[in-house]
Amino acid sequence: MRHTRNLSCPSLPSVDMSSPHKNDFERAVREATYAKLNAGGSARGSGGGWSGRRGGGGSGGGSGWSTVGFGPLRRTGSGGSSYYTGGGGALSTASVLRFVARGAAGLLCVLGLLTILSDEAPGMGHGRGRTALGGLGRWGGGGGGGGSPSVHLNIPEADVRPGTSIVAACMNRHETLAKVLPEWAAVDGVDEIVLVDFSSDPPLKDTVDATGVSKVKLLRVEGEPKWVLSRAYNLGVNASSHDSVLRIDCDYSVTPDFVTAHPLPAALASLPAASRKAEADKAGYYRGNYAKARNEDEVHLNGAVFIRRADFWAVGGYDERIQTYGWDDEDLYNRLDKAGLRTLDLDYDKISHTPHGDGARAQSGVRFVGVEIDFNALLLEKLPGWVGPSGVATGAAVSHRSTYEPAEPAPPSAATLAAAAATAKAAGGAASAPAAAKAAAPTGGNYLVIKAASVPKDLRALTAAPDADAAWDLSLGRRLHDQFDIPWDLLSSAAAPMKETLLTQLMVREAELVKAAAAAAGGAARPLSEPTPKPRVLLCHVMHGLGNRLRALGSCLSFAAESGRVPLIVWEKDAHIQASYGDLFATKLAVLDTFSPKWPDMKGAAEWDGAWKSFVFHNYMEMEGGGAVKGEQVPDAEDKSIYFKGAYIIEADPKLTSWDLDNAQLRALTPVPAVAEMVSARASEGLSGMIGVHIRNKTLDKDIDGVSFDDEYGSEAAATMEKWRRAS
Repeated sequence: MRHTRNLSCPSLPSVDMSSPHKNDFERAVREATYAKLNAGGSARGSGGGWSGRRGGGGSGGGSGWSTVGFGPLRRTGSGGSSYYTGGGGALSTASVLRFVARGAAGLLCVLGLLTILSDEAPGMGHGRGRTALGGLGRWGGGGGGGGSPSVHLNIPEADVRPGTSIVAACMNRHETLAKVLPEWAAVDGVDEIVLVDFSSDPPLKDTVDATGVSKVKLLRVEGEPKWVLSRAYNLGVNASSHDSVLRIDCDYSVTPDFVTAHPLPAALASLPAASRKAEADKAGYYRGNYAKARNEDEVHLNGAVFIRRADFWAVGGYDERIQTYGWDDEDLYNRLDKAGLRTLDLDYDKISHTPHGDGARAQSGVRFVGVEIDFNALLLEKLPGWVGPSGVATGAAVSHRSTYEPAEPAPPSAATLAAAAATAKAAGGAASAPAAAKAAAPTGGNYLVIKAASVPKDLRALTAAPDADAAWDLSLGRRLHDQFDIPWDLLSSAAAPMKETLLTQLMVREAELVKAAAAAAGGAARPLSEPTPKPRVLLCHVMHGLGNRLRALGSCLSFAAESGRVPLIVWEKDAHIQASYGDLFATKLAVLDTFSPKWPDMKGAAEWDGAWKSFVFHNYMEMEGGGAVKGEQVPDAEDKSIYFKGAYIIEADPKLTSWDLDNAQLRALTPVPAVAEMVSARASEGLSGMIGVHIRNKTLDKDIDGVSFDDEYGSEAAATMEKWRRAS
């Protein structure tokens, strides 16, 4: 059923328009409206869409007030019906068409009320309704009853025009956006730039306005606690109004001839259904390809896509269940490939990435870039696929794309207020409340402020907890093994928190090495032909009782620090000590509580795990044989990880380990509260005036149950210990 709609507009002479001309005219008015971008805020009610430059909220049966530049307009209705009335009398659609045929004032009236010229589109719930917001899209309202509707931004394919839309989305990135936005506007063949501001602080509007670029449609999403690429870019593509979409990040630069240098094939959906499979090679899309990257910066172009809008939606766009960093691009590419589209490589001479490193991915709160990618890929394997523009997944699970509704701009944050105050101070004045709030206030017809009405559950929430935990643990292991050459033998029994600690420390060290290499190269991007600087580890296997373990540990920590290695400690409970490292110390080191590799077999383990090739081996527990030699020199082997096993200090260059260095490392360890309390009880007496004495007078056969001193220390050493113990 179609809605009944009436209008109130200035009185104009009326002229009949024949039906054929009416269709042409409606199309012309739609196009003119898209160009004018004459809308912004919202008027709210449960029965229909959202309309207007300024509006207050409606409720109950769906009434709301809006001003579109020529007087108050009221929409009333309940459930799925709505109509518009005003103070100057009622006008039908045909009447408005007659007005527009005779004067510009009538055209302005229709531009403000595009809804009367549009076929109704299904809304959410039981209602129907469709309203254009400033050419940014159609808002399907709906829902029965008296509650507020949720709305879904969408420009139907029937209204998509030939041309190219740049679609970008970001949370913050103000500086890079200010640089690249004018470049995007200068690209030949680009008709519009759709920019999604995903809750940047402060909002991006001032940054956009300062560039003077007029092609921008800016969508501000309020209330988002973190960056979600899949949702942000689906929203942006939904708001695009041209049949070709260039999806880029806010730190990508493109050359003016980018579009002409990448002629897009026909959309797959445009090919005859009967011959689509046979003619699939006629369809295709361009994408970034990290395998074709010539340097580290070009690796980050993997997310760039130039594609027909219809093909993007034919496979469902981005999977919005992916709400953490990684695999969103590859998942989309996999679905496009399965649909039969040809993959074409972007010309990296026409697009570039502004370097900022993985550390700047803090806009998404990412700690472990590679781990997140593997994790999302593993979780998707457990879930039904994401298919079709309806957002309905196969199998038992049903997932919907996010829906949005108009929102009031959030009050300025502390950061925004501080920035406004600093600006005012620099100008010699005081920051007023209106000035401080300016960044959050919508001004102009190409700016829309919205918020999420519904969001799909993310991958972890949709996956059974044991499966998700196992996937995270495996993803951590993959990064440690594949990126940093940590053998699987070490990782198989390591808990996820330990893996996170080790990975964090390796990444910090890697960043230091990369920075040093860049400085040595004068800041130039590293060619991919050069290997990435790889941090190494000192795998320190401490043995025997607490005193022996601590002297070995202090020496290992010194050696690791001075040689630029990351310490990885093996501290197993045994007959000598039943306390774990964590029972004694709070200092966060990467510590293995169990160790499965056996000496000397581990020296040949590279046969089945190549990560062991990066290790050299030193074992001071000479009774284990297999080449173990107590006291042998341990050199700082370049580009090698070191395995050291012992109850003693490492014999090495004194610049790497010494009495002073080792003691400094031990003093830096923080004891757990229980141990600290015992120490503090004596500290008041003055530890500098004390000396620790360890007296043992038990014979070896009565000392430690389960320990063979001949086996662990050798018969000669055991005889010496026995002699002096008996003498005491």
